[in-house]
Amino acid sequence: MRFTKKILLLFLISGMLTLESEAEASFIDIHEELAVYFAEDVGDNGRDAEKPTIDISFDDLDENQVICDGITIGNTNVSGMTVGEAVTAVNSEFDRLSALPVTIDVDDRSIETDISGLGFHCDNIEECILESALVGQVGTLINKYKDISDVSHTNKIYELQLDISEDTVAQLIGQTADSYTIIPVEASISRHGDSFEVTQSHNGIQIDQGKTIDNILRAFENWDQTAMKIPAATVILYPNYKTEDLSRIKDCIGSFTTKLYTSNESGKGRNVYIGAGKINGTVILPGQEWSIYKTLAPFNAENGYDIAIAYLNGGYVEELGGGVCQLATTLYNASLRAEIKVSERFCHQLTVGYTDIAFDATVNDNGSKDFKITNNFDFPVYLEAYFRDETVGFNIYGEETRDPRRTLGFRSEVLSEEYPTEIQEIPDPTMPRGTREMIQRAYPKIKAVAYKQVFYDGALVEEIYLHTDNYKSSPEKYRVGTR
Repeated sequence: MRFTKKILLLFLISGMLTLESEAEASFIDIHEELAVYFAEDVGDNGRDAEKPTIDISFDDLDENQVICDGITIGNTNVSGMTVGEAVTAVNSEFDRLSALPVTIDVDDRSIETDISGLGFHCDNIEECILESALVGQVGTLINKYKDISDVSHTNKIYELQLDISEDTVAQLIGQTADSYTIIPVEASISRHGDSFEVTQSHNGIQIDQGKTIDNILRAFENWDQTAMKIPAATVILYPNYKTEDLSRIKDCIGSFTTKLYTSNESGKGRNVYIGAGKINGTVILPGQEWSIYKTLAPFNAENGYDIAIAYLNGGYVEELGGGVCQLATTLYNASLRAEIKVSERFCHQLTVGYTDIAFDATVNDNGSKDFKITNNFDFPVYLEAYFRDETVGFNIYGEETRDPRRTLGFRSEVLSEEYPTEIQEIPDPTMPRGTREMIQRAYPKIKAVAYKQVFYDGALVEEIYLHTDNYKSSPEKYRVGTR
């Protein structure tokens, strides 16, 4: 009986393969008869028999081999195509997808590319065509028939493994991000007469590269194979100097002046003038530390400085930039009155005559001694520096929030003082013998302490210790002629 059924099955298949004129009706009838057969007889050479494996690659295919009906690769119906035609058709569709535009919106601008610019690729086109070509070509006659029958009724779709390259996307964004950065516009402030003028600040924008790459990768995961429009992730860049902050600068919160005691045209006068110009207009933001050394240095002729007297190793020397310490001293006293934080300050080696003892400040030519202030307010401060009529002056502007009945005073107290008794004579072969010229007065060794006083309605309510200073002594010095 089993042998008879197999003969009948072969006959039916042969009949199906030759009845071209009654194709559709005969095909259905034969298919139904085969279904009955397979339902009744499972076993040798039946539908449950395993298909033999076949060792064949894409390169082994005959480009003229015809693909059976009911097969689609990606978006391309390759039914009845030869292998060569299918390759052309599928690659053409891939090229069409590659050319679809991609717009990456950056605020009110955009980065324009296409899908190929994202590293678009497909790794299984040949694999899909190979599998399509093998439908109905592998296994027993029954297996072949069944495969052809299945795809003709249900259609077989081979999905293309389309993807983009994260590295290519990162390279695209990395190469274009800077050109889409908008630098924030800083506000500026200038003083005109008795008032300030503040310019308008503006925020900037910058592409957040990491998040933008993630946006692109996620968008491709849900891609409907049409043009892509993707928002870039951006970061707002805020200016350091904002109009609303600089507009708070309106009140003088600390002021001080000192006398230069020399001509404005002298080396020291020139140096103080140059230095004041470098400091004038400085804005110190909340929490920011400012250094007078970094503002004034280097002390050389190229930076505008002249030679003038300066203190070094307990005596006088002539050097470029001599005299700028008076700027540090004057600003120190203005800072005390503004009650801004003094974060670094050194006294001179020798006492100075243009301010009270223990209220001086110095800066040297290598920055190891510096004068620094830190803005401890919640508003920016503005430094106004000037030098005119032999007067060095500083005004510190900000927002006055202190009680007007509260006022400040400052005092120093000398704890010890000792004058040198010796006199130093320095031979000078350029001077006639018997002549003598003083080049330095005597300086005492002094220990002094400084205090800040707080008054309320004129009454002293608090005295605050500031620091203790120690000044070196230095003898009178004379040049004595030896010529």
